[in-house]
This record gives sequence, structure tokens and C-alpha cells, in this order.
Amino acid sequence: MLTKRVDNSQLFLYNSFYKGTIVEGLPMKLELKDGMTRALTDNELKVAQENFLCTSKKLTSITLGDCKETKKGFLVFARGVRKVNLPVVEKIGDNFMAGCEALTTISLPKVASIGSGFNAYSSHMVELFLPEVIEIGDDFLVSNSELKILHLPKVKKVGDEMFGASNTMLTETGLEKVFMPELVEIGSRALRYEWNLTEVFLPKLEKVKSDFLGGCRNLEKVDLSSLMTAGFGFMTGAPRLSRLGINNPLFVRKV
Repeated sequence: MLTKRVDNSQLFLYNSFYKGTIVEGLPMKLELKDGMTRALTDNELKVAQENFLCTSKKLTSITLGDCKETKKGFLVFARGVRKVNLPVVEKIGDNFMAGCEALTTISLPKVASIGSGFNAYSSHMVELFLPEVIEIGDDFLVSNSELKILHLPKVKKVGDEMFGASNTMLTETGLEKVFMPELVEIGSRALRYEWNLTEVFLPKLEKVKSDFLGGCRNLEKVDLSSLMTAGFGFMTGAPRLSRLGINNPLFVRKV
């Protein structure tokens, strides 16, 4: 049973929240009632509205079998959630599971589009494989401290600040390998100061903006076979680089 807390004076109980009335855009806080189940399974929900189960403290796993879209703020700061399974979701809104410190497993086999702030400021996921994602917004996985392997086989576009520090507070992460074989566009300050990063595979990327791969001091292998233009600060501070694949004359300028 879930509790929908609209304000301090009103409490509405449903066997499952989405069996009750949905009010589009209503600011709300949702949480598992003390003593209730730690898992949530719902095979009828089609769209998870804004702030779905945000700040939930009791929930540890969730499966939404028919949900095809999550709106902004899905499970934001749901600090107890460890596993999420969304087998048919195709579109994810902004701030998806940001601040979910306990999260270890995300299953998103059909997601094609991801908004900004995806799983930012989380700390326990080691590997992420998103097989169908094509486009990703800004601040993707910012300060995700323990992720080691990132595999995005179909992604073509990624926004600014991918993974790396988004401000002057540099956070060391565990990222070691990045595979994005179809990527053609990436924003500024992506993958910077990834001190544990050793291998990058981006063979179709033609242009990178400022500070791309800057400060990656343990970088060893980079495949940028199609790269033609790079912004200032491109791959500065990579003393261990032993293999760099760039097949075209490289023009470094402000972009």
C-alpha cells in the first residue's frame, strides 16, 4: 500500500498509487508507508508522472511492466532503491533517479531517449548497458562515482557535462572504459577529469567541444578515427596515452 502525501493535512491510501486518481502536474511527495512492502510491481501503469515516488525511503526495487514513459523527477533521491526494471519504457524525462545512492542495477532495454540529469550523483552502479538509446541530454551520469564500464552501442548524440565534474568540485569516479561506436555529437566538458579512464572507443565522432577528455591522466587508448575538429583543452593532461587513432588532419579551435 502506498501513501500519497499532498500536504500535511491530507493522506490518501490506495492499494497501488496508480489505481487511484492522477492529477497531472500536482506537486507531491510519495513514499512507502511504514511496514509496507519494499518492492513495487505494477503491470498497468502507462506513464509515470512527475516526481513519481520521489524521496521514497522504504522502496528497494521497482518493476513497471507496461510503463512506456517516465516524466521529470522519477524516483529522485529514493535513497533505498537498489534495482529498477522498466522493460518497455521508451522515453525518460529529466533527473531520472538522480541521487539514488544505493542503486546497483538499471534495466532499460527499450529506452531510446533520455533527458538531462540521468542518475546524477549516485554511487554504487558498476556497469551500465543501454542497448537502444539514441539521444541523451546534459549532465548524464554526473559524479556517478563507482561506474567502471559504460556501453552505449547506438547512441548518436550526448549533451554537455557527460559524466565528468559539472562544477568546480571535482569528484573522482571509477570510470575505466567507454564504448559509443555510433556517437556523432557530444557536448562540451564531456568526460573530463576521469582519472581512472583508460580506454575510449568513439570511431564516428567528428567534432568535440572544449575540454573533451581533459585531465584524464591515466588514459591509454583512444579511438577517434573520424575526428576532424577539437575545441581548446582537448585531451590535455594525458601523459600515459600510448595509442591514439585519428585518421584525419586535426583542426584545434574554439568550438
